[in-house]
Amino acid sequence: MSEHQKENIISLISLLTVSTTYFSYIYSGFVNRNFTSGEELKYWAGAILAIIPIRIILQIILIIVFKIMEAIVNKGKVSPDIKDERDKLIELRGDNISGNFFVFCFVVSLVGVYYFNFNLSMMFIFIFIAGYISELLGIISKIYFYQKGF
Repeated sequence: MSEHQKENIISLISLLTVSTTYFSYIYSGFVNRNFTSGEELKYWAGAILAIIPIRIILQIILIIVFKIMEAIVNKGKVSPDIKDERDKLIELRGDNISGNFFVFCFVVSLVGVYYFNFNLSMMFIFIFIAGYISELLGIISKIYFYQKGF
């Protein structure tokens, strides 16, 4: 298993644990409150803005812990992190799949608000879930492309 595959598996574990826990916490906080229209928008904006640095910081911590564990297991011999054109192409394709899915879901949420009169909470919940699924698709597609030998 290559170094990049291991990093994607760590990203997958991080995404599944952190984002799932955070979303359940945010959603339960939303259900247990009575909002006015302005507070509801502020709540969801804050929830989405808070997950970004949380995920980045935890991702960095997990990668550092992984590198330390790898150095301990390999008795100090750490493999160099070299990216060739294949690795860059796999990352580009995974990010492309992720980005396209998120943009599609964002447009669907706007259509839902405009044509079907969805409220803002439904739109933000949909965007939150779309971001989660799009990142999940990106990571899984990268792992798939590494396994496939693309």
